[in-house]
Amino acid sequence: MTTPEDDGPGVALPGAKARLSVSVDATVDPDRYTFQAVSVHGPRRSWRVEGEVVRGAQGLAITELTIRPDPGLAGGITGALMRDIPIGALLDYVRDQITRTTTRVLGNASAEAEAALRRGGRQVLSDQMLREVAMLYLDETEAGKPPGAVGRMAKRYERPEETVRTWLARARKAGWLGPSKKGKAGADPGPRLIEESDQPSLTTRRPGLNRFGPVCVSTR
Repeated sequence: MTTPEDDGPGVALPGAKARLSVSVDATVDPDRYTFQAVSVHGPRRSWRVEGEVVRGAQGLAITELTIRPDPGLAGGITGALMRDIPIGALLDYVRDQITRTTTRVLGNASAEAEAALRRGGRQVLSDQMLREVAMLYLDETEAGKPPGAVGRMAKRYERPEETVRTWLARARKAGWLGPSKKGKAGADPGPRLIEESDQPSLTTRRPGLNRFGPVCVSTR
């Protein structure tokens, strides 16, 4: 399976008619991120969007969006142009960049925790074991990974899939995982992983972001 970065400049997101140049940035608020995206190759309706993503009780959500059409585009912002902007796919992209950055900074879970999870029988799950479960689940549900994350985890730990689902629920309740994604596998890093990662620089730059003029930056 290809990843969004394959086959040419920019990224190819589901539902987008053009390849996009995208950047994602962390802010001083660990629950707030900003992103910018520009169509770099595709239909006549070229555009740029700037948005804000905030983590709430239901996970990450786009709370603000500014649309800027190409100054040379007749008609300005139209319904057709709005339909070209894959808002859901952009949110998924931001979510994936946050997850990749968090797991990359935190590194691999301990061999001791993995060995403990392989043991049979009923056992009390320590924080370290729940952290291990969360980290592996985030890795197994990254963009580009095939479906079946729970099955692969069950095989790795040599435990039933239902047991792994119970572990994931406990990891979410303990704050290692964020809310599940409605209708699809995956989750955001939980508040404890975000805190542990110390919110490193998340900037992901792509060429072409200044194509339609300067970016307006606000602080609050």
